[in-house]
Amino acid sequence: MRTMHVYKHYDQAALDAQYNNRARARDFDGLVQGWAERSEAFREQRKGALNVPYGSGERETLDLFPASNAGAPLHVFFHGGYWQAMDKSLFHFVGEELHRRGVHVAFVNYPLMPKASMEALVAACRSSVAWLSLEGSELLGETAGVYLTGHSAGGHLVGMLMATDWGAEEPKLAPPRILGGCSLSGLFDLDPIRLSYLNEALGLDREIARRNSPVLLNPVCTAPLLLVTGGLEPDEYQCQSDELKAAWEQRGIPIIRHTVPGADHFSVLESLLDPGSPILRAVLKPMGLS
Repeated sequence: MRTMHVYKHYDQAALDAQYNNRARARDFDGLVQGWAERSEAFREQRKGALNVPYGSGERETLDLFPASNAGAPLHVFFHGGYWQAMDKSLFHFVGEELHRRGVHVAFVNYPLMPKASMEALVAACRSSVAWLSLEGSELLGETAGVYLTGHSAGGHLVGMLMATDWGAEEPKLAPPRILGGCSLSGLFDLDPIRLSYLNEALGLDREIARRNSPVLLNPVCTAPLLLVTGGLEPDEYQCQSDELKAAWEQRGIPIIRHTVPGADHFSVLESLLDPGSPILRAVLKPMGLS
């Protein structure tokens, strides 16, 4: 019987397996519980402004933990969950080392699919950055600029933000000063997502996938972009970052590509907490920190 390839050399089961991160985790529920506990400890130790609205829509809120020093850079984190799950509050622990080094840290919620469209979701994330750049000064004072980080689907959102023509999207606002971006296990070509089991919930069609695939877009922001994957992640995740690197380097964007040995799709987050990590150093550098 002839094998039916649905994407590249993958049949349906193989493609689904490439993107089923929870199935690869030994104890996903225990992992998330650990994140929740670590994030609660972070909140107990640091004063933050929680559930601050940046828009009027559902889930258009953010959590903000100001640094004590004036003029500090702002690090904004977008969570993953395949655009349909998770919450910002689970990931506060990711900001621990950055905050310790004098960085403002913010965590963004956005509307989830399938209740919201992909376009509405991306637009909300744009609004969060625009709000932080303008209204955030009332909470933070003047900042040195904004650095964007996202994990998994959040990495896709970082790509979409760096491809945003801010003058067209937010014509009444000065464009945010983006210092750089970091994608941890990001997704930049949505066509394989459209063809996988994930699309039962997402409902992407070919045109929506194309419009929201950073690999097909022209980046507007020319700040450096850091693309990180875990060494234990499947081939498709490696290809997602490799293909964006190839596409955007041709368009003049400085790209840094790192693979973290021994890390999987979830433990790659720990690279932002390790003081000796080259990932953390690469994130700090555009913010003027070492």
